[in-house]
Amino acid sequence: IGWLLGIYLGLGLKGVWLAMVMDNLIRAAMMIARYRKGQWKTIRLRSEAQAV
Repeated sequence: IGWLLGIYLGLGLKGVWLAMVMDNLIRAAMMIARYRKGQWKTIRLRSEAQAV
């Protein structure tokens, strides 16, 4: 996205910064969605014997 906005569309450094902001917003939205599903509450750790 940085290349697209910065070079291809000619926005320069502002385009690269905009791409970084967009990336962070997309990642935040994905993490919020994952958090709201609640599946992270049921994750179980393996014992040392099973891990080897």
